Amino acid sequence: MGTIIPPPISPPPVVAGDACGRCWGAGLPFGSGSTPSQIKVTFSGINKGINWAEGYDEPIEGTFDVAQDPLNGCIYKQGHGVYWIRVIFGTGYTWVEAVTDLGPSTFQSFLAEKCQLLLENELIYSYVGGTAKISIPGISP
Repeated sequence: MGTIIPPPISPPPVVAGDACGRCWGAGLPFGSGSTPSQIKVTFSGINKGINWAEGYDEPIEGTFDVAQDPLNGCIYKQGHGVYWIRVIFGTGYTWVEAVTDLGPSTFQSFLAEKCQLLLENELIYSYVGGTAKISIPGISP
């Protein structure tokens, strides 16, 4: 008898979430569509820096689904294995970070302008370089 492989699990459908009036709406960067309940963040090109130490996690790499925070429509956050990913569309800035329990942040960008979809890593010690690309249904960077 062969191995039974279960079918892949599909992520939940992206539906309208709570409104984020900083980026979605008439005249705003992401247009007048609904704020989605989920976005994707793709991390690439992050390297170990001069202060990386044995026991720290490998640099984050890949695409991750991130769900909207139930208390704030402009914040998305979700855990993925050892990583905790957070995206904040703030007043005048966009913040993306990936942190772990075992070491320092692997990606952090907090100087980006409002409602940005492509951000560069601003860390310079334990992890360096790389980008985070935010994908929003119906919007391309």
